[in-house]
Amino acid sequence: HTHQPPAPIAAPPFFFKAGGGGGGGGGGGRATAIRLKQLAAEKGTELSVVVLEKGSEPGAHILSGALMDPRAITELFPDW
Repeated sequence: HTHQPPAPIAAPPFFFKAGGGGGGGGGGGRATAIRLKQLAAEKGTELSVVVLEKGSEPGAHILSGALMDPRAITELFPDW
C-alpha cells in the first residue's frame, strides 16, 4: 500500500500588512523577528512582524547536532 499525499487545497490569497518580515521559522528568521520587535519596543513603536515557514513546523528544515553557541541567544535575551 503506497501512501498518497493529500490533495492540495485551493485557498484564496490573503494579505497581511506588516512592518517587518523575517525569513523562515528557523533560528535566523525567528531571531530577526525577535530583534525587530525589540527595536520597535525600545522606540515605543508597535510593529507587526511576519515569519513565514514552508515546513510542517517552525524550524523543520534545520539540521542540528544539538550544539548551541549561546552568544546569539544571550544577545537577544541577556537575562535568559
